[in-house]
Amino acid sequence: MLKIGFTIYSNRIDEFAAVARQAEAVGFDRVWVGEHIVAPLASAIHTDKDIHQGRVRPPVVASDDRFYDLWTMIGVIAASTTKLKIATGVVVMPYRHPLVTARACATAHALAKGRFSLGVAAGWLEAEFDALGVPFNKRGALTDEGLAILRKSLAGGVISNDGPHYPFPPLEVSPEPVDVPIIVGGISPAAVARAAAVGDGWVAPKLPFEQLLSIRERITKLRQGAGRGSEPFEYHMHMPSADIEVAQRWEDAGFEHGVVVFDDIHPEDPRETPLDAKLSRLEETAKRLGLSPP
Repeated sequence: MLKIGFTIYSNRIDEFAAVARQAEAVGFDRVWVGEHIVAPLASAIHTDKDIHQGRVRPPVVASDDRFYDLWTMIGVIAASTTKLKIATGVVVMPYRHPLVTARACATAHALAKGRFSLGVAAGWLEAEFDALGVPFNKRGALTDEGLAILRKSLAGGVISNDGPHYPFPPLEVSPEPVDVPIIVGGISPAAVARAAAVGDGWVAPKLPFEQLLSIRERITKLRQGAGRGSEPFEYHMHMPSADIEVAQRWEDAGFEHGVVVFDDIHPEDPRETPLDAKLSRLEETAKRLGLSPP
């Protein structure tokens, strides 16, 4: 049966724990926590073309949005649940030194007792890169070198790096291996190749079903060509709606993981909706999707 997770980041921060506990109780498999560190003015980013309709779309990140520190949210959710998996959807890899991300991953892994996965991507919001002093045109190279360092850091023991972006002498993040799966996000050719080359999985935004199948086939071929075809790999697809028909179609196509956007569970503004109503809607959605309590 398709395992279904959901995104939690459109909720009020003081309700994250209750929403996560309810999601665990009614059978959701995983909670996805996203991030933006700053919210540039909408006018500064209202230039992104919708790839499906060829038109300017409303800004994904607007100045009136509310964002919270991703790692703090993960700590709250990990301490409030016992079975619910937790994933970042996604950490923008170039925003932090990879050793900082490695330390955060090791901490999240310990707090969640192995339930944590790291979703990563190279990022897309140029104004946010500018605000953080990170060169937007180097985001791909920063991501690739950062992921290599992250892998070595989490493998345990002493490591060093002589790469051009993050050189450092011998040091240690963890004395023993830390088993954190890395799920790569993005649909660009570079992102798809990155997922196939170094990822333990791929997370996709809402895409037409046929495009998902095409990208899955491309990743499969790239992984086979790299000798990784026999290694475990997860595909996490954002569902177009929280409907059993969608879930069944994906399951029939061989997908094992789906992601429901919380706004599709509760289309009213989650920040203005009473907590009891949100918890009830989570239960109703789980039943509609055929989920079973753990």
